[in-house]
Amino acid sequence: MIKKIKFLYPLLGMMGLVYFKIILWTGRWTYQIHPESDILNHSEKKALYVFWHSRLFMIAAAKPKNNPFYVMVSRNYVGDILEYFTKFLGIYLIRGSSINPKKPTHNKGSLTALRQVMDFLGGNQKIALTPDGPKGPRHILKTGVIILSKTAQCPIIPVSFSCSFGIHFNSWDRFLLPLPFSKGIIHVDKPIFLNDDMSDDAVEQDRQNIENHLNIMTETLDKNMERLVK
Repeated sequence: MIKKIKFLYPLLGMMGLVYFKIILWTGRWTYQIHPESDILNHSEKKALYVFWHSRLFMIAAAKPKNNPFYVMVSRNYVGDILEYFTKFLGIYLIRGSSINPKKPTHNKGSLTALRQVMDFLGGNQKIALTPDGPKGPRHILKTGVIILSKTAQCPIIPVSFSCSFGIHFNSWDRFLLPLPFSKGIIHVDKPIFLNDDMSDDAVEQDRQNIENHLNIMTETLDKNMERLVK
């Protein structure tokens, strides 16, 4: 249904922006930013920020305040709506996503988006993406993130959040939407620097390590907020 009401996308995007501001203004948010990431945030060095699709909503609050921030999102109606949301927050979108193995001929802009990401990283920009999106499986990190980090020789910075009051949607990713007057934590972890070993075993080991790191980090935040996610 949403796909058929494109004329309302600007309104939906603005509604999302207003709700985001309400969450920030009424909530009690704690920012946990690792000192090394804080230095990197305010530098002109490249970095790759990763966060689960389910924790996308509050990522804008974790962006470097004085540096451009680029987020890779899908070429679908969600991305179309997000464009009207993010442009007021100093966040720029790169449109494209991974190829669906069940629809290998369906162009989702993955190659064009990848070239853009590499160009931006080559210019020492900061890129953010969901390594399990846009269709999962949930909290399973895709290999492309590791290859991208190794190829561009840039660190991976895990990011997540949790809150005391929020709604988990009945979707593949169990998307978490904070509610007003919630207490929450936004966590930006230490940069992780990968070696340049591109062998299959090394890439898979790094993939598992980053995936486990991001899962443990998110589970810890949920535990601190007394949130149980099945």
